Amino acid sequence: MIKSLLTVCLCDGNIRSLWYKIKGVLAQHSNILGSGDVDTFYSTLQEMVEDQELFRYKDFGFMDMNEPYRVIGKKNPEIILASEKLGHYLFIKKLADAQGVSFICLKGEPAVISMEYFSDDLKAKCGGKPLTVFSISDVDPAGYSIERNLVRGLEKAHQINKVVKLVDVGAFTTEQIGFVRFPVVSYEKKGDQVKPVAPATMGQVTKGRAWFEEEIKDERLLTEKDKGGGWKVFTIHGIESDAADRDIIEARFKAGLQRLLKNNSRAKPAKK
Repeated sequence: MIKSLLTVCLCDGNIRSLWYKIKGVLAQHSNILGSGDVDTFYSTLQEMVEDQELFRYKDFGFMDMNEPYRVIGKKNPEIILASEKLGHYLFIKKLADAQGVSFICLKGEPAVISMEYFSDDLKAKCGGKPLTVFSISDVDPAGYSIERNLVRGLEKAHQINKVVKLVDVGAFTTEQIGFVRFPVVSYEKKGDQVKPVAPATMGQVTKGRAWFEEEIKDERLLTEKDKGGGWKVFTIHGIESDAADRDIIEARFKAGLQRLLKNNSRAKPAKK
């Protein structure tokens, strides 16, 4: 049934066109359509694709608007240089082209349709080899979330060998951290009592504290002030990946790539 639906609904590249095809059929029954039907259609399609995984956006022939910002490497396609920022496009394209590796620039959280196309293209070129991801993301909860979701998207069809962070607190001196860090979330604490400082919500505080305590653990990204009455105000900070020296990022990438290729060469069985 689903296969038949896809055959009927194949469109010219966008979701809106698909809706108008369906709407054209429903419009023949004047009592069916309502003012909120288009929103229901979008949310239902998203649920069927992203939550239930009944089919993929790619199955409908939808375009990936991010296609210009990803390329499969000609020499080492299984090695991926990824950035969460479109502004890094020229920088990582130059690095990736020079080394023959794949690359992708995201616009924040990876779009599901982009991951579908990128993953399929990788699968066609990698011959089942596990992937290694060199990642450029902000040092904050959102940046780490983007990186995780990129990896999770790839893991649906690929084995991930390793994820290498090219930007972390180690890319900065203590002095640099002092002036490039920015506040992510603030909260008040007294004993076991925790309260968010507006405009933060308790959910954001919980997420920020988990990120700091489980993944960062660097006191240079945590400040505290006495408020009085036993209360203290804590602020968790982050660092934009754009604040990192690009020469340092490039050096880290090349060094990591060299180690990876050397290890892969040693792991190959000798030809008889």
